[in-house]
Amino acid sequence: MTPELTEDQRTLVEEVAESAFVTACPGAGKTRAVVARYLRRVDEEPRKGIALVSFTNAAVEEVRNRCVDRQDAMKAPHFVGTFDGFIARYLVAPLYRAVFEVSPRLVQSWNDIGLSSFRLPVKARVPDVELSWFDYDASGRAELRPERIPRKAGPELKGLLTGTRRAEAEHRAGAIHQGLLRVGTLTCDTSRRLARAWTEDPTMRAVIQPLIANRFAEIIVDEAQDCGEDELAILQFLLECGIQVLMLGDLDQSIYEFRRAVPERVKEFGAGLPQQLSLSDNFRSTPAICAINSSLRVSGQPDRASGRHAGSAVPIHVLGYRRTEDIAPQVLAVAVENGFSIGQTIILSHGGADALRAVGAAAADVVGSNRVAAVVDAGHKLRTGSDGNARIAALERVERYLIEAVAGSSLAELSLDAVLDANGIERRWLRDTAIRLCQSLEPWDKTASGFSAELRSRVVQLDWPPQLAVNCSHFRAPTTDAWEELLKAEAASGLLSSTIHGVKGQEFPAVALTLPARMRKDTTGRTVLDDWEFGFQTEARRVLYVGASRAQALLMLVVPAVQTERVTKLLSRDAVPYQV
Repeated sequence: MTPELTEDQRTLVEEVAESAFVTACPGAGKTRAVVARYLRRVDEEPRKGIALVSFTNAAVEEVRNRCVDRQDAMKAPHFVGTFDGFIARYLVAPLYRAVFEVSPRLVQSWNDIGLSSFRLPVKARVPDVELSWFDYDASGRAELRPERIPRKAGPELKGLLTGTRRAEAEHRAGAIHQGLLRVGTLTCDTSRRLARAWTEDPTMRAVIQPLIANRFAEIIVDEAQDCGEDELAILQFLLECGIQVLMLGDLDQSIYEFRRAVPERVKEFGAGLPQQLSLSDNFRSTPAICAINSSLRVSGQPDRASGRHAGSAVPIHVLGYRRTEDIAPQVLAVAVENGFSIGQTIILSHGGADALRAVGAAAADVVGSNRVAAVVDAGHKLRTGSDGNARIAALERVERYLIEAVAGSSLAELSLDAVLDANGIERRWLRDTAIRLCQSLEPWDKTASGFSAELRSRVVQLDWPPQLAVNCSHFRAPTTDAWEELLKAEAASGLLSSTIHGVKGQEFPAVALTLPARMRKDTTGRTVLDDWEFGFQTEARRVLYVGASRAQALLMLVVPAVQTERVTKLLSRDAVPYQV
């Protein structure tokens, strides 16, 4: 027995004996139950392994931290990691060397290597073509996906790519992709597609099926709502191998359609599993926050406030604004009035620029490709306690720029891990070095050129392996305008801010969920308020739900003044306690 778990959580941990789909509301204690289930199954399986996978490194790290006293559960034959890591290690790697005669190295995206784009040989001045605008089959052939071409690429380039130069662009992208496969570099997308193709090919399947069937007894998939078609096909393959599949998630938190998540297909797949279970006690939030969660949920499934905030009578606070610069003072005033400090309060929005404007920081991307600006940006994020995903992304960018100083063009085709191995650099050293460098260099009272000179000097003096020569010429000073914008970000209000995607899976005492003055419209011309009012099942509405459900004790809806009445009517309609 596990007395600290609720009855529903204990059912998940102790009584689920076949493949199952488990729905869990925000704050349901899912991670605690998942870890308990994982450790129990590890103890029950003396020969085969148990796999616990999720979709983000942050979620995986949370699980590992909770298993810190059970190092035996972190070793073979068991596996804790991302779904992509599981696919690459156990489905792709065993076959890759036979096919390509080289060991594979996984990169998260094309942005992690230098050969992420190419230029069309045309007279017109158009942007480079990005490899991410194409899909690739198992042999590396490319197919353009016009909907992925961003607006900033411009109509002229899009016209060329969808018209007379399409075949040429697809041939060029495919050739680059095939070259990368031959040197062992593949993205997570490519790895998933290879795994699916190989598990559906009778010859390849005959090789891999006994290996995986003899290795694992159960796979636990956390945040299952983020599965795409490739992951679902792989889970079906695992089921056919006799491996038990336990999926846990909240379909209303599926906000990664741009990563090809397919919530309706996940729902269909989950419904076909033998057991179904629901965790609906919310131990995170107040009754008012649970009420707005229920209002925003596409499924309409209610949340029950059951934790330490269950007795709170604090309503949802609706704050109207006319100017963006008024948002931070209003949010701080309400937070302080309700007993929360600036460090306990975060402003969330769908778009990163909207969140930055709300806290008084520069909204434009002033970093761009400038290496010095990236160091300043990372230092700011580390000092101000930005959300974990933003800090990691900023640090990873600095790490690549540091390695460029000693590895040069080798990052064009190879993954960062492959370059580190080739140059005798430990990944842990690189991360620690990047953190110390970014935190110790402050831009205040310095010119762009002065800061850049200091940075170059520090990079040369780092404890590099003795055989490496250091070239810091790529650390060039930002423009005067960009430097002023960077300093503006450093001088922002001090409030934490993030996109909603950036804090998925996290929670905060006080949340200000901000709608922009000009709300985005989808292809039908609807905004997220239209979706909420008329019950449309859209990702925009799910994003709003994820943002609201991050709040523990205080939720502020920050809306343009002209939308205040509409929002309060929606709250009244769904019996959500609020005050203006």
